[in-house]
Amino acid sequence: MSGPYNSTIAVCLASYNGESFIAEQLDSILVQTVKTEIFIRDDGSSDCTTEIVENYSEKYSNIHIFEVGDYDKRSSSKNNFSSIIENLIENHCFQYFFLCDQDDVWVPDKVKQSLDYMYEVEKETDKPVLIYSDLQIVDRNLNSISNYFFCENEPFIQNRSLGQLLVQNYVPGCSMLLNKPLVEKAFPIPSGAIMHDWWIVLIASTFGRISYLNKPLVLYRQHDGNEIGINNSLESARYLFKKILNREDLFQKYVIQAKEFYSIFYTELSQLDRDLLENFIKLTELPRCKRFAIFFRFKFFKNEALKSLGLLVYLMIHD
Repeated sequence: MSGPYNSTIAVCLASYNGESFIAEQLDSILVQTVKTEIFIRDDGSSDCTTEIVENYSEKYSNIHIFEVGDYDKRSSSKNNFSSIIENLIENHCFQYFFLCDQDDVWVPDKVKQSLDYMYEVEKETDKPVLIYSDLQIVDRNLNSISNYFFCENEPFIQNRSLGQLLVQNYVPGCSMLLNKPLVEKAFPIPSGAIMHDWWIVLIASTFGRISYLNKPLVLYRQHDGNEIGINNSLESARYLFKKILNREDLFQKYVIQAKEFYSIFYTELSQLDRDLLENFIKLTELPRCKRFAIFFRFKFFKNEALKSLGLLVYLMIHD
């Protein structure tokens, strides 16, 4: 795959068995008011996804496919996105990167509105910047379920502490626009990261800036393959407490990600962030009374009271 390309804006799409929706998503990107280059990497689809993408690539010069031989096959969305962006960093000169799910639909001026906001933020900083927008929740046929993904009274992500971000990601990858400094800082995604979008949020929050564009620029499709349980606090709490009672080690994946973050960026972290991460990593090794105090001191809270309570209960009963 070679350039030069007609745009410095890359759209990164990781596909897998997306034959039902991927054409509609590609159509919505192709009609954007700002031109982009679209890079697609498939993760071994067994349906007609690759054929659909190949047909688009033959028809449109700005759609590019990473062939199977470009990388060893990966088995996760995280690794798929990481593969795409690692290649673009090494071999091309893109300045901005959109992450894209195969089953959503972009509103026609998503790219322009997101970039305009990015430019405004970049006037104020030369640090890594993450822009994310709101989403409109729709069903598989694009009928509206909710006009907004983020609650109007919910504190925006830029107000989240590192302690909160260690136990929950608040920003869907499909809403993200990354500038080049952020991409260079966050990639490659390490094996211990839970998801690519979560890792990106940790990097941007700690070393750069996260800004929220309060407009729904993506039709966020809900179907059998990606249910997210929107605004159902009771169900999410039941799910969490079920895992606690079954003694599943919920906390371990958080700790592994925190260890990766601490190890990679130790020399760049503030002393406060080092202390927070060190306490988080060893939390389940401490006496229970200390766990309780540290949980509240560093605010290891999830976005809902019941979820935070569930996490605290887990920490108090597990060794």
